[in-house]
Parts: sequence; structure tokens; C-alpha cells
Amino acid sequence: MTASTGWDAYLNDVRGFIESGQLYPEEVDYKLAIAEQLRAARRAVLKGEENCLDLVFKALDNNLVYWETRNNFRKWWTADHEAAIAALRVFWSEDELSSGDRIRTLTRNVPSGILSGRGNGLRMVSCLLMAIDARQFPVFKITEYSNTRKRIGLSAPPSPSKSDEASLYDHFLRFIDEIIERARTIGLEQPADRLEAQSVYWQLANGWPSASDKQRPCWLVGADWDEGDQTDRFIQEGTWENGHTDKFLDQVREIESGDRIAIKATFTQKKDLPFHYKNKFASVMRIKATGVVTKNMGDGRTLHVDWERENPPRDWYFYTYRDTVWKVSHESATPNLQWAADALIDFTFGGTPQDYDQFLLHWHPDWSADDQVNDGDPPVPVPPPPKLSSTDLNPLADDLLYDRDRLQRIALLLDDKPQIIFQGPPGTGKTYAARKLADCLAGDASRVTLVQFHPSYAYEDFVQGYRPTLRNGQAGFTRRNGPLVNAAEAARDEPDAPHFLIIDEVNRGNLAKVFGELYFLLEYRDAEIRLQYANESDKPFSLPKNLYIVGTMNTADRSIALVDLALRRRFHFVEFHPDKLPIKGLLSRWLTGNAPSMHWLASMVDRANERLQDEHAAIGPSYFLKNNLDDDMARLIWEHNVLPYVQEHLYGASERLAEFDFDALRLDEDAVDQDDSEAAAPASDR
Repeated sequence: MTASTGWDAYLNDVRGFIESGQLYPEEVDYKLAIAEQLRAARRAVLKGEENCLDLVFKALDNNLVYWETRNNFRKWWTADHEAAIAALRVFWSEDELSSGDRIRTLTRNVPSGILSGRGNGLRMVSCLLMAIDARQFPVFKITEYSNTRKRIGLSAPPSPSKSDEASLYDHFLRFIDEIIERARTIGLEQPADRLEAQSVYWQLANGWPSASDKQRPCWLVGADWDEGDQTDRFIQEGTWENGHTDKFLDQVREIESGDRIAIKATFTQKKDLPFHYKNKFASVMRIKATGVVTKNMGDGRTLHVDWERENPPRDWYFYTYRDTVWKVSHESATPNLQWAADALIDFTFGGTPQDYDQFLLHWHPDWSADDQVNDGDPPVPVPPPPKLSSTDLNPLADDLLYDRDRLQRIALLLDDKPQIIFQGPPGTGKTYAARKLADCLAGDASRVTLVQFHPSYAYEDFVQGYRPTLRNGQAGFTRRNGPLVNAAEAARDEPDAPHFLIIDEVNRGNLAKVFGELYFLLEYRDAEIRLQYANESDKPFSLPKNLYIVGTMNTADRSIALVDLALRRRFHFVEFHPDKLPIKGLLSRWLTGNAPSMHWLASMVDRANERLQDEHAAIGPSYFLKNNLDDDMARLIWEHNVLPYVQEHLYGASERLAEFDFDALRLDEDAVDQDDSEAAAPASDR
């Protein structure tokens, strides 16, 4: 094919995309929004604002830049904050500099290895150039550029050995300008500038169907293996693999270079559908990535693919397929569903919205028009979480031997702010009460998640992170959700029921590192943010309003007792101290019903706490709440549980330990009882 013929065919495809009306909704609007964020970051850098690098990284959190290059930049910024700011100030200078001068300056000032990989570094730098003028300096991507020139019949872009990054970008801009000029010769008013031209060629290079493409089959493939979802790995490696050794081999061999392909996940959904479905389950197919096959290895298992992640993933309904490999084309579909196959291809690779009413009427022809709700109708609002204070707490109060009003107060606090911390010394039943209360308010123990913090507990354990895995004998890492994300997802799936996350020993972890962005979400439950390890296709994360967090905190350990004010402001705190309700008198109440002959023990513990003179280190009642409690058991508990705890608290004041001897305390208690008896007896005649 000559370049002239190639340009004619290409411009015909340009016309098709322009006439589709998708130029701004699909491409330009998105890039202009990113450019606005970059301009704000540029202003902050030039003014020397403290958070300027955070703004830069936030603006770069998009699919225009390669994830690994972005992460390398962030590591550099973290390690050498001042050098990074200095480099960006020169790059973003308000002086009249050419794009080439800016690119060369930045690449000189960035350490080697940060912008490694042909095209990936320039992709990042060109994105930063959008802060100056997005319509003049659009983002560059080497794969799309090379494939487009090959598609037209032009020579390949300059090789790295013959051109630096700045010259390659200048070569790209001249090509973009040529698209604009040639489009005008065939009567097109768009693309009118470089951003519009780049957006057209980006779409055409990433699956917008050309006339020849429409004659080829498309492939929708799965990425779920026994080891988990492989989507991230496939996108990063530029591959797709058939996870079976004995299935779908012939179908995979049929796939040709140049075929369009998409990663799908199929499931059913009942809630939060974009249409009314009479409370029924609908079949859903989630499109997670699209691309073009660049090579088929011929083994029935392995493809090389130029992937583009869908950010966020897009959901398609009704016309779905569960098997790992699905060939989709107008010709391969049954005659009565050829229209559905065409619509699916347009949705997956062209971004055309699905017409829900058309599919509803096909799948349910007996439904009336009034049953349908089109995609323009507002979504059904999520119901507010139930009022916990309306729960009958009397049975729980009887079980815990608490005053019912105290439990009611805790429920009211959770209605006001859905996170609370029970704080007090050891042995006051904080964790036991938290579990019992959560089970009661949730109505089902399956809605309660329990975790315990410790010094080595990290964000990756609690929220989300990568964990080591073994796949086909090869060590690797798989991203896994922690208990917080799992509990949030469970709560989101059941919005009309309360769910609880109990964090035992909350202050034993490094809270700033463990909680991460949760600090923000605890206060703003309506907000959404991107998690640290989120992929570009992941939806923003939020904390459902029906997820309640109950923490417990030991106040006796001075090394961990302090909690920063930011966390304290986001939680209600409830005291669990032996001299305050609901713990005050608990041991006495329990002994009355379970071991009346041991009632002296409650008074003895109270006397010991008076001698300790520290409510944060007081001896709690839980040590002694045992069904087989007698004098001997009480002594064993005191000498092997309580006394070592007292010794630790009185470190450096060993002379005081005699005050807490079991026999001495009991004798003192007996003497008090005898004095009380004599005081109560009538005076004798003399």
C-alpha cells in the first residue's frame, strides 16, 4: 500500500470518527480536565507551595502515563524533594522555551533510569507539557504513533540511536499537524488543533473500527485463573494467556494479528442496576481492558496484545457469555441476535452507550413500556443506614450485666458518628463487649469482621497491598484486599443492614501508616478517593455509611496510649474503667449471680485499685469472670495474672509490692468487714 492510498483510507476513518460525535466526550474533555489539574500543579510548583508535588502526582494519576514511570517519578520525588521541585521549575518556567528545550532540560535533570524505556519517559514528559498548553503540546505514546504510521504506509518513527526524545516529540507534532492539514483538504473542520488531532489518532489506534476492522471478528476473553485475576499482569506484560491446557486451544489459534480483543468478567447483579429490572438478577459483562492483538504464538495459549485499560471498567448487560473465549462478529451471531453483536462491538471498542430499552424489550417482550427506565433516569438512592439506637438492647444488657442506658448511649453515639473506640485498662472486657454489641446490632455474626493491630501491621495488611504468590512454579505478587476493603464491599452489597469492623488494640499499630487515606474517609463518608494500590481501571473507593468501626484501646501501656488528635477527632470514645459505668460494680454483680460466697473478691479488687491510684492501670473484673471460680482459683489468678501486671506498673517501686499481696489484701478486707459488723451491732449495757 502506498502512502497516498494509506492516507485516503485513514482520512476516511478520521471522517467516520468525527461524524460519530465522540471526539469530545471520549477524548478531548477527559484530557482537558487533566490539563487543568496539571496547570494547578504548575502554579503551585512555581510559587513554591508546600504540597506542590502532591498536586503533580495527583494530576498524573491517569491512564495517559505509564504506571511504572509514574511510580519511578514518585520515588524520586520522595527521595529528593528539593531536586524534583527545582527540575520542574525549570521545565515549567514561564520563559518562552520550545517544547524541545523543555524536554531536554527535564531529561538532563532527572536521574538516569527514571525515564527509561523508549517512549514511556517521553509519554510522561509530554503529559507534563500539557500544563503549558494542552492544545499545542498533546501527550505522546510510541505504540500508537508507530502503529498509525505503519497503518498509513509511512516510515517508522526515528530510532533511539538516531534521535533524542525531544526530536522524536517534534517528529510526532509534525505528523499531528499533517493530519490537521489533510483533514481540511477533504472538507473537515475538525480536528482543528493538535489536541483534537491527537485524540482522533489515539482513538483510531486503540480500536475505533475502520472499514476493514468491521469485517474482522472481535474477541472477548477472560482473565480469572485459580490464582486470581490476571488482568493487571496481562496489561503490564502486553500479553494474554489461556489459563487452560485442554480447552479453547483452537479458538485461540484462530485469533489473528490486528484483531480487536477485550478482557471481560461475567457475573450477575441485582442491586444498583442502571435500569428497572423488577428486583431480578441481570447478567453483566464488565469490560476491563481493550486492545489489538500484535502476535499469536500459535500454541493455543499465548497472545501478544497492545492493551489499553478501561478506566473505569464499563458494564454491559443481557447479551453476555461466560466461557473464557468468545468470538463476536455480525456473521458468527445467530440471525435474531446479529443486532446485539453489532451493539456489543460498538460498545466495547467504540464507546457507544448500550440501549437498555432495546435489550429489555427483546429479553422481556411481555413487559410494558412503563416497566422500562432508560439510562437517563436518576439512579435509585442508597437507603440510609438503620438507626442503631432503635435496636432492643435489653437482652444484651442482661447478658453483659450492663445498665441498658449505657448501651443505648453507645448506640446513639454510633448513629451520630459511625466509629467509636472503647478505651480502658486491661481486663475491662472491651473486646468482649465490642463483639457482643456488634453481633447484636448487626443481627448476624457474618456481618462482623475482627482484626487486631500490632506494631508490624501495615496498610498493605489492613487496606490493600501486594502479597507473595506462587504461579506455575514462579514466585510473584498478587494484589489482595485487606479486611477494611472486604468489610466495605460486604456493607455496600447490603446497604440496608449494619456491618461492623472491630479493630482490637487499635493503638498498637502505626496508625498514620495503617490507616492511610482512611483518615479522610472516616470524616467524609460521602467522598470517594483512589487507594494507594488502585489500578487505573479501579473505581474510586469510599466507606459505606452502614459500615461501623469499633476499636479497643489499652490505656495502661504508656508507650502506645497516646493517639494523635486527627484520629481522636474522628472517633467517639467510651471509657471502660473499673470506677466508671458500665464497668463499675460489674464484678460484684457477676459474683452475686455466679459465686455469692466469693463476694469479698470484688471489694478486695476495689481496695487494690485504690492503692494503685491510677485509673488507666486499674485491675479489671474480666480476670475473675470464670465459671469455676473459688478461693484457690482466685489466688492463682491473682498471683499469676494480676500481680505480674502490678509489678510491671510499679517498676522502680518494688517496696510497694507488699501492699498487693493476696493474703494481706484479703486480711485487710476481712478486718473491714469485721469493723463494719461491730459498728452495726447494738451497744451493750455496761
